[in-house]
Amino acid sequence: MSDKLILFDFRCKTCNLKFEGLVKQEVRVHPCPDCDSEAKRLISTPKLDPKLESRHNIWVRQNAQKIRQDKKFYENHGVDKKHHSYGS
Repeated sequence: MSDKLILFDFRCKTCNLKFEGLVKQEVRVHPCPDCDSEAKRLISTPKLDPKLESRHNIWVRQNAQKIRQDKKFYENHGVDKKHHSYGS
């Protein structure tokens, strides 16, 4: 395995503290900084580049006119806003 250190999230089995630890990739448990009990590594989602536009935002931008038309239709016909897909 690699000697690189990677930042992982851990949760203590005893005190339930969630913390980050800089460890090798193969490390699955780490001592808790509060109670020194065993903490397990958590599965976490990767951090994406914040400059990248999400698929949802691209869809909204491409369909902005249709969304405005639908919102206007819902408002004019008394449809409860919380029950349609475009929110309030």
